[in-house]
Amino acid sequence: MQMSGSSDASPDLLAHYPTDVQIAHARYIATGDVDAADTVVLAVVHSHLPARIQRRVQRLQDEHRMVQDLGLDSLAVAEVVFLVEDLYRIRIRHADLNRIATISDLRAFIRSELAKKPAPPLQVDPQVPPP
Repeated sequence: MQMSGSSDASPDLLAHYPTDVQIAHARYIATGDVDAADTVVLAVVHSHLPARIQRRVQRLQDEHRMVQDLGLDSLAVAEVVFLVEDLYRIRIRHADLNRIATISDLRAFIRSELAKKPAPPLQVDPQVPPP
């Protein structure tokens, strides 16, 4: 599992998201759990869907195409990219975006970028002696 190196401002970026998304982000920051980061990324994408599609698509599927199936326009894609970059301190270049067509592509790309991050520091309780 890998750590994001995210700044202290990242929780503020998720202030309007449901509590479970905020908890997932905190879990990623603390443990490097990429499944937790996945939860956040999917919530970010879902929040940027057009309202008519948000009502119809309750859960994003890997095979959903970002533009054709989910109706994301270039502005929505840019907003998703900027938020994910800020949350996880990763860089998503235009050339990378050209290779991301589906939710599966997005998840795989972000997991790949997060895997490049250093592991989180071990949290040591000063009250518990080392093994």
